[in-house]
Amino acid sequence: MLRMRTFLLLALAATLLSGAASADTKLLARIAPMQPPGWDSPLVPRVSAGSLATDALTTAPGLAPTSPVWINWAVSTNAAVNGTWVDQLELDGVPVQLLPRRKQAFAAQNWFAMDAGPLYVRGGRHTVEAQADVANRLEDYNFQYDNEAYRQLLWTPEPLTAAPGVTFSLDAPPQPFPPGAAVANNHAYSLAAPTHAWAVATAGALDLDLTLFDDFTNSTTGLSHALATSARTLDSADVVVSGGGGLPASVYPAVTRKPGAGESSYFVDWMDTNGHLDTDGDAFWGAESLLYGRIVNLYAIDLQAGIAYPMSAWTREGTRPVHFAVFPADPTFVGSLAQALVRSQPVAGQDYEVATFTPSTAGRYLILAFRDQNSDTPTRYQLAVGSQAAGVGAGQQSGVQLGVAPNPSRDEARVTFALPTAAHARLEILDVQGRTVRTVFDGPRAAGPQSASWDLRDGAGAIVAPGLYWARLDVGGERRLTRLSVLR
Repeated sequence: MLRMRTFLLLALAATLLSGAASADTKLLARIAPMQPPGWDSPLVPRVSAGSLATDALTTAPGLAPTSPVWINWAVSTNAAVNGTWVDQLELDGVPVQLLPRRKQAFAAQNWFAMDAGPLYVRGGRHTVEAQADVANRLEDYNFQYDNEAYRQLLWTPEPLTAAPGVTFSLDAPPQPFPPGAAVANNHAYSLAAPTHAWAVATAGALDLDLTLFDDFTNSTTGLSHALATSARTLDSADVVVSGGGGLPASVYPAVTRKPGAGESSYFVDWMDTNGHLDTDGDAFWGAESLLYGRIVNLYAIDLQAGIAYPMSAWTREGTRPVHFAVFPADPTFVGSLAQALVRSQPVAGQDYEVATFTPSTAGRYLILAFRDQNSDTPTRYQLAVGSQAAGVGAGQQSGVQLGVAPNPSRDEARVTFALPTAAHARLEILDVQGRTVRTVFDGPRAAGPQSASWDLRDGAGAIVAPGLYWARLDVGGERRLTRLSVLR
């Protein structure tokens, strides 16, 4: 092997001494991106044209989409090179500079490819690649692919709107970084984290993912510590929900794309719970909408432990059905739809989706209403929890029914119910905190329509205060719930 290599070197030297190499002659060469003195990488961002190797690097906030950036790089060859070749610089797989080279002397020489720019890109992580001898004209017998160098640079994340709103991107995020990269290419955004619950979502024609980071420092670090990731398949919307507590002042949603061809626009939408709070566990939001670019709405509701709450989302207008999901009553919660406690299910032949949720602990839970894709036409819907949920009172598959009248009540409330078969039943009156106010009855009941009276007094015989209450019927392992109001 050593003899063969010596022979090749002697033959190469003879060829070079005889004159310039022909176009199809392969030369023993070492052409590769180099690291000049004072540079921290073969690929570095600079703030202006004409930068020198000793100039400072560009870091945040210099790498912003509104500011031009130049990429500097250098190529090094060994003394055996004699010929011509082409170097190339790429940004996210797209060539941004082609440089022809020629060398005829037996001397080590470095070429500096300065000032590739100006470059303007969206905020986020992008890949810069330098390729020496793109067409492999001069073959490197040691290792052909050491003529390539990659570097990820982080343009300053773009701020999302201060108030809940939509951000639109005409261009899809960069293609994925070559396999093995610790962090994918992305379009990154910054959000001044609200102190109350909020959600951020993205949707487009490509298969996109959404990751929420809590760190950002400069052009070559940051966006590495993920709080939550949503990676739903195909073109389904990706969503991250936060309870609003325990976060730094700014967080960074980043949109990445799955491998595959295609360019496409997408939306980033964020929303909080302002104007969407219910404190008594029986809510009806009857005039809700998702307009062009809007993907999510977020609601907060106080629920009590051990009570089965019926819920529904009824799509009244639009081509995209509205789904919903329930998230924990924890201010420090951060997660995607995969962490939802309950997800809605469509009802065959109907234009609404339903779910039933029984909290294990009392608290302020979050309900996310969302559509999987954006639409050019508005989507209008109703969201209900409790007595006004779609199907409540009209669709008791088991035959158990429950009602109360008059409602509101001033002197006495008559609770009506019907049992399909004789069974042990328990009827209780609860306050809005879920505490038992009065047990109306607890024992065997006959089948058929029945009623029971509540004199608006608690278990000690005292008249209850005006306000909202619940009548809860437990029978045969099932539970029915209806709300009633007490007036004075």
